[in-house]
Amino acid sequence: MDPQELKIIKRTLREKKIEPVIALWAMVTAMTQRHVDCELVKLGKRAAAQPRTDALIATMDALHEFRHRNKDQEPDLAALQEMLFAMLGEISIELEKTALPPDPEDDPPGYMKMVRD
Repeated sequence: MDPQELKIIKRTLREKKIEPVIALWAMVTAMTQRHVDCELVKLGKRAAAQPRTDALIATMDALHEFRHRNKDQEPDLAALQEMLFAMLGEISIELEKTALPPDPEDDPPGYMKMVRD
């Protein structure tokens, strides 16, 4: 099966002579940069010129939803969606660590808490 979306992606990458990993990198970078931008606006660290949608959250939500819908009919697609969901989550955590101000609620490094039941 070669759905229309895949045909368009393959044709575009071939015509533009772009490696798939580079195209994926460009898309992920755009989504994660938008995510950080939205977080900075929420924190009041940057003014928004216009309302912004957090593309990363919407993408991860869609990947999460459709991997569950696809797991029985198209398990290979569901596995790819699960992998992309995990990859985007890891990237967003790393980017947030470097791009966003620290949360005052977070414990300082090396701090241990006593937890009692």
